[in-house]
Amino acid sequence: MVELREVVRRFQPRLLARLAFRLRPVQAAALAAIASCRTAARGGHIFQCTDPACGRQHFAYHSCRNRACPRCHGARTARLLEGWLQRLLPCPHLLLTFTLPAELRRLASNHPRAVYAAMLEAAAATARAFARDPQWLGGLPGMLAVLHTWTRELLYHPHVHLLLSAGALAPDGGSWVVPSRPYFFAPQRALAVVFRQKVADGLRAAGLHAQVPWAVWRRRFIVHVQPAGSGRQVVAYLARYVFRSPLACSALLALDDTTVTFRVRSGKSGELHRRTIPGEALLARLLLHVLPRRFVRVRQYGLYARSTRHALALQALARDPAPTTTLPPPLEPPAEEVPEPVTPTSPAPAPAPTPPRCPHCGAPLALLAILPPRRGPP
Repeated sequence: MVELREVVRRFQPRLLARLAFRLRPVQAAALAAIASCRTAARGGHIFQCTDPACGRQHFAYHSCRNRACPRCHGARTARLLEGWLQRLLPCPHLLLTFTLPAELRRLASNHPRAVYAAMLEAAAATARAFARDPQWLGGLPGMLAVLHTWTRELLYHPHVHLLLSAGALAPDGGSWVVPSRPYFFAPQRALAVVFRQKVADGLRAAGLHAQVPWAVWRRRFIVHVQPAGSGRQVVAYLARYVFRSPLACSALLALDDTTVTFRVRSGKSGELHRRTIPGEALLARLLLHVLPRRFVRVRQYGLYARSTRHALALQALARDPAPTTTLPPPLEPPAEEVPEPVTPTSPAPAPAPTPPRCPHCGAPLALLAILPPRRGPP
């Protein structure tokens, strides 16, 4: 199987010769991390099989933990998905997609932090404004927004997916509002007009509004709304893109001195196709999707915000949307907590971690040595 780090090692010198003067530090760091991921340059551990009949040694190199690397963050994605599913309200959901026009993509690639933040805030503000209107919903919904910047062809296409609960907490804070049509939120054209204005306000606050041609604000922005059922499948889909590279290693098919062949799925027919492009062009596409350092691509608003109280009560209220249902008061800790006397006992032993197993015979592996990181190229 072709690894992305092999592509980086082979074509990175050519890419740097062409784009070194335009490469951001975070992009250069991403290339270096991918090239050294799970190699001796990162250090690691040496294990030995405890079965005398086998006795084989196994090397486990450390990962780079860069969020642009396709081989890292599998465990973090699973934990994130579990947390989202626990907070998901038991009501129908809608998926709103807010797309940035093509005329603003160059501005987004030059100022990603400001433009991406403006997109996320504009999408949430648009959904919040319509949700508060009694004509459409009339309350505070739960919103989960995720920034996505690529297409199936790895082309630059910034857009925001926003999962919206088709139900909301009433302004009185004690009843649950159920829409008359669970799978209809608001007209898409009206959403697009408000989203365009919110993006303009965000770019104006960031000092970038003067760099946008005036004709952009006269064209129609694209906002798409579709039913999302309970929201669980959409949450699982969005969670994969939080810590994921645009190109998985399983999609790489072939590699030679000048080109890379990879597999893509057609968005219309769903069929798989092969694409062959120059290696440095592939790396250039991947670098367009490297996020600024410490930029948060997932935002939670409304009832899904981390600061929202009564999370369990809100879930119960959504299950039983009777008008008489009220939220219980929040539990406050006592002013002075006096610890009760505890009889000293021996603490329960923590469960021992499961030792790794030998892939050949299945016997436990014993740690033999720790490899320090190696300086120099991998």
